[in-house]
This record gives sequence, C-alpha cells and structure tokens, in this order.
Amino acid sequence: MRTRLATAPKWVTCWPRGGPAGGAAGAHHVSKGKPYRGRAISLKVPAKLPRILTVAETQVILDACTRLRDRFFFSLLYESGTARGAMAWLRREQPAGDEVDVLDRLFLLRFHGDLLDLPRSPDIAAGAADDDKPGTWYVVRADSPADAFSHMRQALAGGYACANAGRCRQCPVEVIGSGSWQEVMDLLAKSGVTVSKHEVPDVRVPARMGWPRGNRILGNGSWDIPAEARA
Repeated sequence: MRTRLATAPKWVTCWPRGGPAGGAAGAHHVSKGKPYRGRAISLKVPAKLPRILTVAETQVILDACTRLRDRFFFSLLYESGTARGAMAWLRREQPAGDEVDVLDRLFLLRFHGDLLDLPRSPDIAAGAADDDKPGTWYVVRADSPADAFSHMRQALAGGYACANAGRCRQCPVEVIGSGSWQEVMDLLAKSGVTVSKHEVPDVRVPARMGWPRGNRILGNGSWDIPAEARA
C-alpha cells in the first residue's frame, strides 16, 4: 500500500516522473523548488491475516442452520483449504488406507463366450460349479459390484477407454488380474486373500422380478440383455 504525502519537507522533494528531461521538462521552472505531491515515498503496510473462526464459533453457526443444505455448504467451506495445506496435513497426520469393509472390495467376473456374468465375491466364485467355471475370470477391486460390472462391461465392449488391466482412469476401479478360474484362485492366494468356498443354491425368480444374470457384449461399445440371462 502506498501513501501520498500532502506536504513534504525538502529532503523528500523530487522531480516529477520522467525527471527534468522527462515529459514535464518544459514546465520545470514552474514547480522548481516546490514539494512534489506525488508518490515520492512508498510506505509498506503489513498485511493482516484473515481471522479464522474457532471451533466453538463454527459450531454455533452450524447449529443455527435450519436447512441441511446450508449446513452442508458451510461445513464444506470451513473444511476446504489450499493444496499446500492439504499436503501439509497428509505429511503431519499420515492417514492409513481404507479400513472399512464396504470399500475397496474384491469382485470376480466371468466372461464366457459373449456373456458377462454379474460380479461375485471371492467366496462365491470359489464355490462355483464345474460347468460354471469355463471362461475368462477378472479380479476387480471396487467399492461396489455395480462399479465393477459397469467397468468390465465397458472395457470388453470397447469404445470407452476403460482398461482391461491395472487402474482405470475413467472409473474408480482396478483390474488386478485375469485368467482361468484356477489362475485367479491362485492369484488370490498369492495376494494373501483368504477364500472360503461357499456354495450358493441356484434360486431363480421370474424375469420381471429379478435382475438379469448378465449382459451380452456385442462390441463397438454396445451390449444387451439376452433372454437366457433373465432365465
């Protein structure tokens, strides 16, 4: 911040901008010996940091919100910050990975012929019948079976830039590996995943009451629900 001086002593008297040979050189004799009432001296005023609400003050505002929407937005603004602050928090707190069972789960999906089956847990896949084992199996890490199924459907259909292996940049999914049924079982064992064989009875419901049992991959970014998948 700069302060303009109304009156100045001789020791702060200076030439107008441009000097005696500058833009005002022709009128120098008019202001000769007079104080220059311009930006002769720059005074830096220390900048004050903004005041941050205390936890108690923040709680008072949250309690005063009568709508859940207002409470959500105020909480979001209070918790937000700069990228540098976020990195400092990560270095200080060093949070561990996800430890909640409903996140980062493993799912196994079978692709046989042109039919992609619905996701199964490792225990259910381990107890698959012999006639249900042929095909290519995919081990997918995702938060929900819907995410795993949607990703593999798009990856196999093509046209969606979804990866068949590794972490996908389009979906919150990671394909850990693929192969035959025995190969993915061996992969789970090598990864330290404990699998308990669990056989599920084949209970079927009418097509209009249940979910389709899979999708037929047509290629070129398309798929459909065949009649046999609803049986």
